[in-house]
Amino acid sequence: MWDFENQVFTEKVLTADEARKNTPSLSRRQFRRGLLKAGEILPGKQKVTSTEIEALIASIPDETEREEAEIDWQDAEQFERLTPLVVTLSSALGFTPEEVDTLWQVALQI
Repeated sequence: MWDFENQVFTEKVLTADEARKNTPSLSRRQFRRGLLKAGEILPGKQKVTSTEIEALIASIPDETEREEAEIDWQDAEQFERLTPLVVTLSSALGFTPEEVDTLWQVALQI
């Protein structure tokens, strides 16, 4: 970004939330395989299976939200870092935003 006052280019430091908004999406395969790697990558965590995700989705009390989550889980071709499904699942699984960031970066390499 150009600093007009000092006549130099400066690098804007992004907040964690700004960086998450700019995180590349994951393919369905990358997302699901990334969840399986949680136990290898994150200390004290276990892999997350499709069965566990489906049980979490089934436990969403609001029928509309549950159906939307089912559609996203089953049919999405891409997963964005800050979509409601990702945020809801990561919270339900006890992952901090930083742990999700770490898993996301690993999954991008799959």
